[in-house]
Amino acid sequence: MNKTMQDKRNNNNNNNNPPIINGEETNNIIMFPELPPAKELGIEFVSELNKLSIQERDEVNYDVHGVSDIIMNEDPVFIRRSITSMKSELIKIPETGKEAYMQALEQDEDYVLDENFLIMFLRAVEFNTKAAAARFVAFFETKLELFGREKVGRDIRVDDLDKDDIACLESGYAQVLNKRDRAGRAIFMLMPMIRKFKTLQNKVCCMCILAIIVIVFYYCM
Repeated sequence: MNKTMQDKRNNNNNNNNPPIINGEETNNIIMFPELPPAKELGIEFVSELNKLSIQERDEVNYDVHGVSDIIMNEDPVFIRRSITSMKSELIKIPETGKEAYMQALEQDEDYVLDENFLIMFLRAVEFNTKAAAARFVAFFETKLELFGREKVGRDIRVDDLDKDDIACLESGYAQVLNKRDRAGRAIFMLMPMIRKFKTLQNKVCCMCILAIIVIVFYYCM
């Protein structure tokens, strides 16, 4: 380190200037965890990879690269059976653990139990109906917390966001590409280095809108 750079660092320390994080001054120092050397990470990755069977490795590679042969064949009979089973699992969940879901049902049952809506949660957990039901209920709990009771029974719209949410959305750090992968799936790209949000809630609200864009892209494009 040359003398000029050292002098600047000393001046900053003497003036007690707050550190700048993501372009903004803050009085809180963020301590990032120390990562192991890249070589050790590579060894750990290879070790975990070697624990997989040949079939499991192929499935991972096929899924990452969008090879459609590995994507589950969604037979209509299988879909119908899965949806029925998921609805049964939803009934089994105690009402004390699904208040937001129940409120949404009261507002618009057709919206909540729309089959295309339910299928998204089934796909997310490879048609594990119990896990899909738990995820579905958790979704409405988060939606209630972020947007309030009056919006829990309908889709979230851009005009539901405040100015800080909009600023986060317009930063462009999360985008849906105009192409699909080889399996026909929408591609969602994140660029955290340009993200801009005032609070964590702004970021989450922004992600909700982007998730809706992904859904529209998947079904309508």
